[in-house]
Order: sequence, then structure tokens, then C-alpha cells
Amino acid sequence: MAFTGAATQVHVSNNCVRITGLSLGIGAAGTIGLTENAAAEVAIVAPDWKPYSNARGGANVNLDSSIKITVISADAAGAAVEDVAVTKAGTLQSDFLATLTNKDVAASGALEIYVEFMG
Repeated sequence: MAFTGAATQVHVSNNCVRITGLSLGIGAAGTIGLTENAAAEVAIVAPDWKPYSNARGGANVNLDSSIKITVISADAAGAAVEDVAVTKAGTLQSDFLATLTNKDVAASGALEIYVEFMG
């Protein structure tokens, strides 16, 4: 199963995208990635979001560690945030994928999703 609705994306800044217009059915999972990943249901255009090369000699920071996903309720009534689990995988623009899964016993209401690049 996947997202229900049509995603509307707004680039809030160079490092943050707000996604609205989506919800998740019971047990449903939807995916968000970058445009380079054909498997993503919602593809974000963010050509500057790349793995961070650590100039201090440490390990590089991959996209699954440097992209933050925040999910809040977008219901007009201000309903509580649904139990939506977020898992991230992938290190590069071509394979980064965030999976949002509804763990609640009811369908989610409207979701407001923020995808932030922390690099």
C-alpha cells in the first residue's frame, strides 16, 4: 500500500521541503526520496543534497544520517499526530529512500511532512 492523495511540495528553504496532501491507510507505507531514485513515490528535487565529506578526517556522513523527516498532523481540527514510523536507507542521491509507515489502528488524517537536509 502507499500514500493516499496527491503530494504538494513547497521548498521552504534550500535545505527544507514541506509536503502536504498525503495520508496513510491502516498499515500503509509510503516512500519519499530524491528525484534520482525512481523507487520513490514522492521525489524531491534537491540537487545540492549530497553526502557530507568530513573535512576533519572523520567518516563521511551519508544521506540516511543527514536527512531528517518530521511528520505532524495537518488536520484542521488539530488532531494528535498519528503513529507514523519513519525508516531511512541509502547513502547517495540515487538510493536514499525514507519509508513512512502508519502503525495506528486507524487511517491517518492529513499529514504535514518536513524533509530537512542537515548537511
